[in-house]
Amino acid sequence: MDVLADEPYRSVTKRKYGSPRMVAGIGFSTHDIRRIPRWIDLTLTDSEQCQPSIGSSVAGPGVCRRRPICSSLAYVEWHMCGELSEVLFDDHEREAAEAARESIVSKAPRSEAAKQKEHDRRTSDDLPVQSFQCLLKDLATLIPPGEFMMGSPESEEGRFDNEGPQHRVQITRPFYLGVYPVTQAQWESVMGNNPSAFSSDGHFNDRVSGLSTGNFPVERVSWEDAQEFIGRLNERSEETGRVYRLPTEAEWEYACRAGTTTRYCFGDDAGDLGDYAWYEGNTGGWEVGRTHPVGRTHPVGEKRPNAWGLYDMHGNLFEWCSDWYSEGYYANSPLEDPTGPESGSGRVLRGGSWFFSARDCRSALRNWSRPGFQSFSLGFRVAFSSVD
Repeated sequence: MDVLADEPYRSVTKRKYGSPRMVAGIGFSTHDIRRIPRWIDLTLTDSEQCQPSIGSSVAGPGVCRRRPICSSLAYVEWHMCGELSEVLFDDHEREAAEAARESIVSKAPRSEAAKQKEHDRRTSDDLPVQSFQCLLKDLATLIPPGEFMMGSPESEEGRFDNEGPQHRVQITRPFYLGVYPVTQAQWESVMGNNPSAFSSDGHFNDRVSGLSTGNFPVERVSWEDAQEFIGRLNERSEETGRVYRLPTEAEWEYACRAGTTTRYCFGDDAGDLGDYAWYEGNTGGWEVGRTHPVGRTHPVGEKRPNAWGLYDMHGNLFEWCSDWYSEGYYANSPLEDPTGPESGSGRVLRGGSWFFSARDCRSALRNWSRPGFQSFSLGFRVAFSSVD
């Protein structure tokens, strides 16, 4: 794929494989598409395969019926003219783009400070890991076993098809879940780096100028990155008596709902979402025509928790779950402790983010992306259980 810059902060794509497709970020509805930066190509062809977005009151580009509105296939981030874009490609385009990007990154000069930081990360002992394990024990809450209705009823306002059929699920074992998403400081204490766009060295550092971002949720971490982080914590599982992991999609929704059956953990009225979440409605989101966002992430725990004491389950960042994603999985989901399909091309994301709409922050909203994708809208929280 050739990416050409015809003016500052505007990129033009010339496709080599097949016809152009809609280019957007993760899970954009037509409402969200109206708000993404002008330099993201919104061309959509092959109209016979596509139809207007169902359930949206805003006219806009169609969405291919082969792809759920709140889904994503393969994304590549390109840094062109100082911009950061999230682009949707088919498999051939993705492979070519990723190969090109890896070539660019491998040849990019690195400062001596960056090289020293990487050296320190690789040679440091695991005291930071121990410190974070102790901290996490105090920043997690025990989620009791129980039963709930997973997904959304057909009558729910803003519902997407992949949220059904609504079905009964039993969580048969208690587990611990982080009260907050993993923060930038916590990530750096374990991994020795900070990939976040909203940090002093990040792509959007102008949005956090003068702020300490240690307590901001870490973002631009892929599902695979989260697994590496968790793997480091588990190197001492025999000593700590805990096995760290991502929550399953069922565990995540069960914990988010905290006994509720409504659109959100607090009720059905989206007008109250601002008391519990950072989302498009109170961050400013991302306006059309801008190369940098109006909004940003915010420190964890600033909004109200749900009934089980969990913060930021709605908004701030989408959170990775352990499951592979399948649009039709709910139709065959087991009653007890579902863990998702055995294979797939993407991993589940839940919760909404700082520049997504209230509709996309609902308890039942399902999203997904490929395991290696990194974005300023993606983070995670850690779950754990006892070794035995």
